[in-house]
Amino acid sequence: MALLVETEPSERMDSTLPIWQEPGASNLFRSPQLWVHVDFQYYRPAYAKAFSTENISGLDVDHVLNRHVAKVKDFMYVRLVAISPAANRSSGGLSEKWAVEYHSSERMRAKNLSSPARIQYADLADIVKMLDRKTGGAHQDPVNEAQALVRSPK
Repeated sequence: MALLVETEPSERMDSTLPIWQEPGASNLFRSPQLWVHVDFQYYRPAYAKAFSTENISGLDVDHVLNRHVAKVKDFMYVRLVAISPAANRSSGGLSEKWAVEYHSSERMRAKNLSSPARIQYADLADIVKMLDRKTGGAHQDPVNEAQALVRSPK
C-alpha cells in the first residue's frame, strides 16, 4: 500500500523562478518520494521507515493531494510529505473542500474519468503546502500570492 518512487528533475525546469529560492523547495522534486494508497492510514510509520535518517519529530506527515479529491478523480495513490503542523492544518479546510466540490461536479467527474492521468503531482495550493507554507483562510491569500513564485522574474 506504500511505494517509493525515484524521480529525476525535469530538464525543462526554469531555475530563475523564485520558487527555487524557497526553503521548502527541496520537497518538490525530492527523490525518492513516498506515495501511498488513498485508503492507507499509517503515514508516519511508513514515512519514518522510508526515510529512517530524517528527523520528523515536530512535523506532520500528510498527503499532498486530498484523499477525497483523489478518490473522486479515481486516483489510487497520493504523495506524502513531512511539513510543519501549521502548514498542514491550514491546508485542510477550505481549499480541499472546494476541490472536492469542484471535482464532484458531473462535468469534472466525466472529464477526470476520461483522462489517462492516474496520479496528480500537485496544484498550486498543494505546492504551497509542500513548501511548508500556510495556505490561508477564506480568501486563500497565501496561495494567490504564491503565483508570483512560479512567474519568471524576466
